[in-house]
Amino acid sequence: MTLTVWGRPEAVNVQKVLWCVEELGLDYTRIDVGGHFGGLDTPDFLAMNPWGRIPVIRHNDFTLWESNACLRYLCRTFKQGPFANLTDHAFAQADQWVDWLVTTLYYSAFRQYYMYQIKVPAAEKDASKLAAFREEALIPLRFLNDQLAKRSYVVSEQFSMADLLAGVYVDRWMRLDAEASSLTHIARYFERLSQREPYKKTILAFEVKPA
Repeated sequence: MTLTVWGRPEAVNVQKVLWCVEELGLDYTRIDVGGHFGGLDTPDFLAMNPWGRIPVIRHNDFTLWESNACLRYLCRTFKQGPFANLTDHAFAQADQWVDWLVTTLYYSAFRQYYMYQIKVPAAEKDASKLAAFREEALIPLRFLNDQLAKRSYVVSEQFSMADLLAGVYVDRWMRLDAEASSLTHIARYFERLSQREPYKKTILAFEVKPA
């Protein structure tokens, strides 16, 4: 079995996949591409992903792109580690949260706040704009915080595919926002995830700070 992941390790969407692979305990090769590494517009890369984005995975002779599609494939194909007893119903419940996390929490709300924090230099930040982005991000974050008051992980007491997204987004929130710990259940969730060796290796190992 050969597994290769293309992507730079500090990228949000790549981190989800690398964390998944580590939780599964799989041997793999990672190839740097994207960001300052470049390489997304080469013929070889575009032959794998014509959209020219990371991550891309190749399992033996099967190639796949789009990070959440990669997660679904890996979790369903390699039922081991925290995914060893994955039932159809458990997978479906995790998958509904995957959709909510990426469409409602991240892209429609949190990403604006996150990118403004890390891309715009402190001297150029507009306090009112930052506050507006933060308030928009807090709407789904408060909802997630309420959910985590009822359980240890996003779906249940068991770690699931949904945590691979939530954990990456929560990492950014906890390390970028001065008052992040006010969402106490998210803060405890972050502490819980921070005890996992795959999380330490693929998420916490990389610096996250405001520009």
